[in-house]
Amino acid sequence: MSKPVDSFSVFFDAARSNLVFGGVVIALAMVAMAVLGTWLITRPIHRLIRHVQEVKAGKASTVPSLGRHEFGELAKVFTDLRTALDGRAYIEQFVQTLTHEMKSPLSAIRGAAELLHEDPPAAERQRFLANIQAETRRLQSLVDMLLHLAALERRTPATLESGDIAALQLVEDVIDSLRPLLVAKALNVTLSIAPSQRIRGERFLIRQSVAKLILNAIDFSPAGGEIAVEISGAYPHAEIRVLDHGPGVPAYARERIFERFYSLARPDTGRKGSGLGLTIVREVAALHGGSIALADRAGGGTIATLRLPGDFTVASP
Repeated sequence: MSKPVDSFSVFFDAARSNLVFGGVVIALAMVAMAVLGTWLITRPIHRLIRHVQEVKAGKASTVPSLGRHEFGELAKVFTDLRTALDGRAYIEQFVQTLTHEMKSPLSAIRGAAELLHEDPPAAERQRFLANIQAETRRLQSLVDMLLHLAALERRTPATLESGDIAALQLVEDVIDSLRPLLVAKALNVTLSIAPSQRIRGERFLIRQSVAKLILNAIDFSPAGGEIAVEISGAYPHAEIRVLDHGPGVPAYARERIFERFYSLARPDTGRKGSGLGLTIVREVAALHGGSIALADRAGGGTIATLRLPGDFTVASP
């Protein structure tokens, strides 16, 4: 029996088509698997690279969650390394700046003490003693503020003992505590605060921040001038503004005004402060989910705006 070979060509063609189709499908599947595998491998790397670039640019960035495999371990190691480097850099900068800030008052105290050994006239002796006392108070204030700043930097929003605060009463308490300084410069304070207006936060920290802003306004206001304190809005978007008629913030200092230990000379005395007041206000604002900003006032002066938005968690007793 025999059959022409041509009769099998239909089956051959069908098999060939199936093989080609199957090959294409398998090839596409392999390409897709390769692409998917590459994406799964490179995706965590790209996320970690993006995080590193944001950290390098000085942006607030959270280490991405990369699971428990090797990439997750790499992210954990990077976090530990960053924490260690940040801590080392912070300590180095802190020590260098603190040493620089303490050098001036210590030199003044030493110089005055050496002159006192020469038995100067009574008037000069009193002047030297007054200098020693003033520089000692300056050092004490610097140490106290540094301790307070260090305590603030260790706190988290969850530790805030937040509550409703009567805004008018808080500002009036601050002004009463600063009354001797206001009287000494014949400064008038005007308030634009509704009696029913309330803000929310930890009272001690908010009061301290308001006091530092008003104290700055006193230091930079001309004698016989006026300071205004305004509060608008209410929780969760209250704004506390302190306005003065001082010289304002120079252009060269605007980017550095909130830096630790950076301070401008007071117009009256030419002396600088500790450079920690606005840093503490910034830390308090950030702790409450808010911000602090300085702006020029029309007609001269500065407007300091403390914003207190966000959610406030009341700490359990």
